[in-house]
Amino acid sequence: MPRPSSALVLLGVFVVSSVDAQPTPSAFDKTVPLVPVERFRGTLSLKGPDGRPRELQVQVRNWFIQNRQKIDRFPQDGTIVVQLRAGDLVTIINGQRQPRKPDDFWTVPAGTTMGIETAQDTVALQTVATQE
Repeated sequence: MPRPSSALVLLGVFVVSSVDAQPTPSAFDKTVPLVPVERFRGTLSLKGPDGRPRELQVQVRNWFIQNRQKIDRFPQDGTIVVQLRAGDLVTIINGQRQPRKPDDFWTVPAGTTMGIETAQDTVALQTVATQE
């Protein structure tokens, strides 16, 4: 009976080892800290409905969120207008899960928590946040 060659045995050991070394897929990876890129921060003076001036704090930020992330509370305060610039994600606002696609816009009222879940895409968001 012929004996397998050493190279064939080593190849078999390598294949079995590499299969065992594969990470088991989980729904989400360890959350990576979010670090926004600030595009604008300032105070705007507007006329209110009664004609009196009002000051409004405004922040424009870009956010890059890696794939397979779950963020229970998105770290932006105030009333937020969000645009998904790239990738796909799911938002959870007031308990409602909503899939989002690139170029979608939505608002998050002040005092409302928005959660985010990414799948296989790294996503890019742009937020405009306002506070009185």
